[in-house]
Amino acid sequence: RVAQTKIKFLQEQSKKLEEEINQDKIRFEKINQELLSKQQIKTQKQDEVNALTAQCDELQQIYIQVLEQLKINEDVVSGATKNMQDALDKLTEIKSNVARLETEIASIKERKQELNNRQNVLIDKKDGAQIIEDQAKTDCNSAEEQRRITWDNLTALRENLTAIENGKNELESLINKEIADLATLESRQKLLNEMQSDYEGYNNTVRRLLLDAGQNATIKELIVGVVGELITVAQKYETAIEMALGFAVQNIVTRNEQDAKKLVSYLKSKNYGRATFLPINSVKPKYIQENNKSLLNHSGCYGIASEIISYDDYLKPVITSLLGNTIIVDDMETAIQLANSSKFGFKIVTLDGDIINTGGSISGGSKKAEINNLLSRDREIETISLTINEKQQNITEQKTTLKAYQDTYEKLFKEIELQTQLLHDCDIELAQKEEVLRHAQEDNTNFANELDEVNQELARLSAREQILDKELFASLNLSEPSFEE
Repeated sequence: RVAQTKIKFLQEQSKKLEEEINQDKIRFEKINQELLSKQQIKTQKQDEVNALTAQCDELQQIYIQVLEQLKINEDVVSGATKNMQDALDKLTEIKSNVARLETEIASIKERKQELNNRQNVLIDKKDGAQIIEDQAKTDCNSAEEQRRITWDNLTALRENLTAIENGKNELESLINKEIADLATLESRQKLLNEMQSDYEGYNNTVRRLLLDAGQNATIKELIVGVVGELITVAQKYETAIEMALGFAVQNIVTRNEQDAKKLVSYLKSKNYGRATFLPINSVKPKYIQENNKSLLNHSGCYGIASEIISYDDYLKPVITSLLGNTIIVDDMETAIQLANSSKFGFKIVTLDGDIINTGGSISGGSKKAEINNLLSRDREIETISLTINEKQQNITEQKTTLKAYQDTYEKLFKEIELQTQLLHDCDIELAQKEEVLRHAQEDNTNFANELDEVNQELARLSAREQILDKELFASLNLSEPSFEE
């Protein structure tokens, strides 16, 4: 592209030079015509000088004749001699003045030719400097635009890097918090599992029997399970069911009375204390009387306790014997209304754990934490396990995102280094272009000043030449000298 620009420039210069040569030819023809005209005038004046010279010769002849006549009239000869001498002196002065004028005119023409040549050279140089200056301006503008683009890119990259770094730091903080929370949950999960495997919260007799069952297959075979472990209760009803069951939550379920009998004997042999056993085949279910079932539709009544929990079907005799005659309601106000309506025909338990018994007695107040733990422990372990899995998945996903942040951060950092180097290169290139522009402007100014000086000198010489031409013309057209007879 640079070569094409240079070729185009040279072609334009060549065309311009051809135009200037044609103009010079025209000027040369004009000057040549003027020179021929001046030469004709000079020839004419020379002819006049020759005529004067011839006249002078004639005068000399006349002078001789006059000398001859002097003998006749000395006064006449003396006067004629004086006139002739004056004419000769004047002629000599005219010739000297003409030669001087012609010499100065020739010198002026020669100087003007030199100045015209210098003028053409300066015009070419100034045009060339102007082209370089214009190109340098274009190059400077391009370099400035490239630098602006590079700076904008660098600024945007730095802003992105800051955003990525902030996001990375926030995500790292979040991951650290999630890891800390996970550690807390895992610690809690471990504690609950240990408590469950150790049967923490159960009375000493039940705990010892269950621990022995874990080591003794014969004992384990006799036990179906503990009531608290055999039922599943929604969190909403945990307190109400726990209070409804009371210590029955730790009762041990067996398949039949024989198994229960063997376990009682085992407790006695180990001197572990007393426990309550619930043989599935012998416990008697309890139900709400038919005349009271319509009360279950009362506002604030959630239903029969044995029907709002989950358990295996074969355990129904045991669960209904414990909770089949128990109603769960929202609050004590509802409990009192139902108790009065049913004439205390069933046990009523509120969500807070307050109880109205069939005999009319009311139990209420704060509950012991360990009772709550027995029913909620499995749910809490399951909830914690789900939460742990969720947090572990979140941490994995967040670490993947963090890795993406880190990769993007490193990529942006390298891009910033590249753009910073590009910006430095742009600064260097812009400085170089500005230096070229400065030199071009200086050259252009210098050529313009020098061209102005040449033009001024040409103007002065032309004015002087016109004055000299007038003087030469006046000198060549002087009237011929007269002689008194």
